[in-house]
Amino acid sequence: MTKAKATKKSKRDYEKELVEGLIALMEEGTNPWEKDWRGRRYGDHRNLVTGHVYTGSNPALLELQMAMRGVDIPLWIPFGAGKTKGWHPRKGSKGCCLVMPFQFEKDVIGEDGKPVLNPDTGEAEREMRIGFTYKGGIFNAMDMQGKDEASQATLDKAIADAADGDEGERSEPERHEEAEAVLGNWGVPVRWGGERAFYSPTADSITLPQRDSFRSASGLYATWAHEAVHSTGHESRLKRDGIVNFGGFGSPSYAREELIAELGAFLLCTRLQISSRVDNHASYLDHWIKCLKEKPGFLMTALSAAKKASQAILPEEKVVLKEPEVLDRSVALSTV
Repeated sequence: MTKAKATKKSKRDYEKELVEGLIALMEEGTNPWEKDWRGRRYGDHRNLVTGHVYTGSNPALLELQMAMRGVDIPLWIPFGAGKTKGWHPRKGSKGCCLVMPFQFEKDVIGEDGKPVLNPDTGEAEREMRIGFTYKGGIFNAMDMQGKDEASQATLDKAIADAADGDEGERSEPERHEEAEAVLGNWGVPVRWGGERAFYSPTADSITLPQRDSFRSASGLYATWAHEAVHSTGHESRLKRDGIVNFGGFGSPSYAREELIAELGAFLLCTRLQISSRVDNHASYLDHWIKCLKEKPGFLMTALSAAKKASQAILPEEKVVLKEPEVLDRSVALSTV
């Protein structure tokens, strides 16, 4: 009797899962990135084994996956690292993913839109670029368990220590003071008054209601952060299509720009340790659902654009990779 050939395990389509999960949340009326500040009990999204803090667009991506799984602890364990500790995923648990960078070569394109040719060889000039891809194999700490009592006790202690050992917690006034300084130093003028919050690309200015119109200081700064992210798309800055070629309220480009602004504001607010729940901001969930159904790949593009926008306003201490191009292929350079 001949042995049947083992079927090759199909590669998980993380993009499909993420977009379907996000659409399901939005259809329930949930925006995973509009959150009250949860305090610093567990700190930032980080690797529970190494203590590595996830940066760039990964906090927004991990927040989405937490909402999809109904967990609320931003602690993550790569499968391999967990295995060395005697920790493994609970039955039925599904791994999560991160956005990871990789390098690739691409033709240098001239102003005429054609490849630039090397005068000596006549071949197209090539340059190294940075792209991003989804990389799986990471689990939320709540989805892991020990193989025996001893390893379970080690896992429980690691989670407890992560809560108790968080340092650098600042008072709410201190966090608000930093948010005021960061947003106030952003080079786009703010006009206070009226009932609406919006960014005007033609005037290159932000309009916000008077401060006492907001229900909370956090609501004020979250709304300000949202509009500040919009302003990064101006012609003189990141030159985003949704701002430079504004298609009108309700248009696909407008919906895409709003998703970028929401993600960017979340990343900014997370780093400022303030709520990302806005007070004077309409719900764009229906627009986003339509946008994501038509172009699922836009989620990756939006994450990349939001990261660049938030870093323009508040640069991360170490930003190694710049000017990324979004591609979902090749092998990631970094590890989780």
